[in-house]
Amino acid sequence: MKLFDVLGGAAKAVLRSRDEHCPPHVHVGHKGEGWEAKIRFSYVDDSVSLMEVYPMRGRPSVATINAVMAEVRADLAICRSAWSAVVGDLDLVNRWFDVPAQGKVALLARRTKEAKRVRSASYDAGRDIVTLRFEDGSSHMMKAGTGEVE
Repeated sequence: MKLFDVLGGAAKAVLRSRDEHCPPHVHVGHKGEGWEAKIRFSYVDDSVSLMEVYPMRGRPSVATINAVMAEVRADLAICRSAWSAVVGDLDLVNRWFDVPAQGKVALLARRTKEAKRVRSASYDAGRDIVTLRFEDGSSHMMKAGTGEVE
């Protein structure tokens, strides 16, 4: 499914609708130059990162990849909405979070004494809200990309 044009229309950002897998990502392909990049994104923060580029021969320049990542970052709401609708898995189940009463929810690299583990997660594209349901029965809503507790 085409999501949006990239690089002034020279490339397209797409989400594959079959056999897609976590982590959440989009494919950006440039048919004229013959390359495709996989760009990872998050529901917790606004980071994007390069997963891979293929083929290795004829790779785009670092400046081009940076421009592609900036355009994906600018359209994260579209990416998140499409991924949630097509794949459904936000890649947050079984992850550990620090959940303060106010402020920002923080994804942790490992378990801490106060950490909560995610049992399920969902995304409301209309409100740009992620709902995290934890193993202890509690749930928290956060603004996608900011971690701000709603």
